Amino acid sequence: MTGRRKNNKCAEAGFTLVEMLVALFIFSVISVGTLGSLQSAIQAKEATANAVSRHEGLSLLRASLRADLTQIILRENRDAFGGFDEVMFRGGFNELLDFTRIGRVNPAGVFARSDIQRVRYIFEDGQLIRRALAHENPAPLTENRDRVLMSGLTAADISFTREQISVPQIELPRGSQTLGIDYAALTLSFEDGQSLTQIFELEAF
Repeated sequence: MTGRRKNNKCAEAGFTLVEMLVALFIFSVISVGTLGSLQSAIQAKEATANAVSRHEGLSLLRASLRADLTQIILRENRDAFGGFDEVMFRGGFNELLDFTRIGRVNPAGVFARSDIQRVRYIFEDGQLIRRALAHENPAPLTENRDRVLMSGLTAADISFTREQISVPQIELPRGSQTLGIDYAALTLSFEDGQSLTQIFELEAF
């Protein structure tokens, strides 16, 4: 009799329906909280990664533009067909910037080329691109060497301060002796709605 009663008690041991429902409710609450924390952590990680990437891109852009703009020379360039290009420096048109610079790196004189380089900054497909021509006087099939400086953009605009007047675009004709520009202001608009203006000083020639 004693053994039979013990077996009956073991058979009746377990959780009631109410206890199961309470346990499931507590588990659901913990799961929802954990999922929310995980989503917040993932979003924070993505935001941090985007901020770091944007900072790196801006640092690269500033270094590239600063190096180029301090090396500008007023040179009479030839076009793709051998004639003279009527403009030595332009900015704010279809291409943000188009100019010639000196200081092209050629370690130990390995390549048979001068230290002159044609450079263009263009906005295309949401990207700000530095385009360097393989030769300062390009032929029709001369290749371009593109480097993406910034991406995730909706717009890129440039304006110039000339004689204390801000102008959205500028062309310096062939034969001019002075650039006459104080500053170039580059405004970038990002996909997240933010915008940033970078100002670069230009030397007057």
